[in-house]
Amino acid sequence: MIGNDIVDLNLARCSHRWQNYRFIEKIFSTKEQKLISKWIDPFQCIWRLWSMKESAYKSHLRSFGKTFFSPSKFECRLFSTTEGMITISDQQYRVTTVMEKEFIYSTAFSNKAKTTVSDYFRIKDTSYMSQHSKTYEGLILTFSNLYGMKPSHLNVKKNELGIPCMYYQNHPLRIPISLTHHGHYCAYVIEPKTVVF
Repeated sequence: MIGNDIVDLNLARCSHRWQNYRFIEKIFSTKEQKLISKWIDPFQCIWRLWSMKESAYKSHLRSFGKTFFSPSKFECRLFSTTEGMITISDQQYRVTTVMEKEFIYSTAFSNKAKTTVSDYFRIKDTSYMSQHSKTYEGLILTFSNLYGMKPSHLNVKKNELGIPCMYYQNHPLRIPISLTHHGHYCAYVIEPKTVVF
């Protein structure tokens, strides 16, 4: 299963939340707090770990169908500037991260996820409706190209847990997808497999 998360760093910097000790203590384990304090750029480290946790949570939610969010219990390990691992309970999720000057984008995979198709992009209008529609448009276009389906026959709906699902002519497809947007940035990921209705 998959999950993703993107952080607009300019927007995150404006919130000042990242400088609040209570926020840090609530979100990160003692081990992660030490990592942040020793990092060359603590701001960047905070948001990298945050995006890793968010993306792994989405993957975990899709796998197990139970909502809970206790990020300080999601243990992050960093292997390189792009690779890491999150452990939630006894489950592990591989995480790849793209770190750019203006955003950080993470994608989490359970061990079952072999390949993914992913894209991230910048938009001008940061209103929620614009973020939402641009993310869905990008996902639907890529999905239609992957499976040879008309974009007008595809739709994204969220289930009772808030997990997005792709529909073809109002029939749910069992192909995992994940969407994210924040500020000027949007992203989606698809775990391609044979279409199953």
